[in-house]
Amino acid sequence: MKLLSVIQRSLLLATILAAPQSYAIAESQVLATAGEMSVTADDLKSAMASSPFATQFPSMDREDQALVRGSLLQRLVASKLLHQEAKRLEIDKTEAFQQDVETFRLGLLYRHFMDKLREGISVPEDVTASIKQQYPNDTNGAAAARAAYLSDCYRAMRYLTIKNLRNKYNIKVYESRIQPHQMSDDTVLLEGDGILITYKHAVGNQVNPSQNKTWLMERLYQRAELLVIAKAADGEGVDLSDRLNSYRDERLPAMMIEQKQREWISGKDTLKNYYDAHPEFSRTMERWHIGQVVLSSHEDAEAVSLRIKAGESLFLLAGELSIDPYGKRMRGDMGWVKEGAGHPDIEKAISGLEDNQLSEIVQTPAGFHLVMILERSPSLKRTFASMRDKVAQSLISEKSADYFNGLSERYKVVWNLIGEKH
Repeated sequence: MKLLSVIQRSLLLATILAAPQSYAIAESQVLATAGEMSVTADDLKSAMASSPFATQFPSMDREDQALVRGSLLQRLVASKLLHQEAKRLEIDKTEAFQQDVETFRLGLLYRHFMDKLREGISVPEDVTASIKQQYPNDTNGAAAARAAYLSDCYRAMRYLTIKNLRNKYNIKVYESRIQPHQMSDDTVLLEGDGILITYKHAVGNQVNPSQNKTWLMERLYQRAELLVIAKAADGEGVDLSDRLNSYRDERLPAMMIEQKQREWISGKDTLKNYYDAHPEFSRTMERWHIGQVVLSSHEDAEAVSLRIKAGESLFLLAGELSIDPYGKRMRGDMGWVKEGAGHPDIEKAISGLEDNQLSEIVQTPAGFHLVMILERSPSLKRTFASMRDKVAQSLISEKSADYFNGLSERYKVVWNLIGEKH
């Protein structure tokens, strides 16, 4: 199935979903299948609720609602395609994916433990009474004082908790091993009961990490804090299975497309060659502020051309004689037009004009045009370095279309649209 067809079908289905209540679709109804996976109306509803358009959606007109839903449906189907391709390539079994999920798990455990620690802190009655005496008629001041008290208590509790956990798990720091430019990825910098941090773990995914000892120690202690607190939370038997499964389902398609994007823009000259092959990246388009009058016949255009060349105002004549409703209303001021966006014959006619010089008569299906450039914004050269990110985006977009077309053929996409046969 071609990508254009995917978009058209998704927008058609979205239009159906935006129909009056009498045509309501059950939340469990399958809207589309991609290979062995399906997208239901409930999936679309959930995606809509978490999208940036959720709060604006009720105030949109039906056509805009259809476009939003169609776009979300297309993305959901694309995610199912990516998920199956990732499973086929066993990306879920790679070290990178496993580490990603583990990092997420540790973060959940850390937040759970710290939230529980914070919730256990309260303002004692004597402190509350003292604050009321200090701020008898100032509710904002009293609230700020309570917040400051809780913050100080949390900071102290956090420090003591981490200290106790480090003792509990027999944490040992090998500071003497932190020697700039002398450590390998496997150099052990900290260890304890079930906890091990190497130089690679400490610096994470940093590219060319700093060799400053203070920076490395800070990274080491941050990692140690995460691990001891996550270990303590894990020991409480926190059930994260549902959240981890949801994360895996969301992360796997994302990692699949990230891998493909790296492939598409890899290579020393890939982006530069693409830039060279697409001249539109190397310069901005020239823009013209256009004045225009459109007449119904060549004879009328000739007569008006003579009047303008004799000194009459194009704008007054356009407001009086132009057959173009917009141009007549605007008295010939057509605003700014970017090179390549106008009618080819008109652009050709004005290509050699000076500012405020009247063009020859140009015939189009709209009539007989007399055009003038009032002012212009010239084309500017853009270097590859300044356009690198946009070049990458354009190349990725181009490659993505072909890639999803291929996935749609490998994992058959079926749209359950009313009135369609499959």
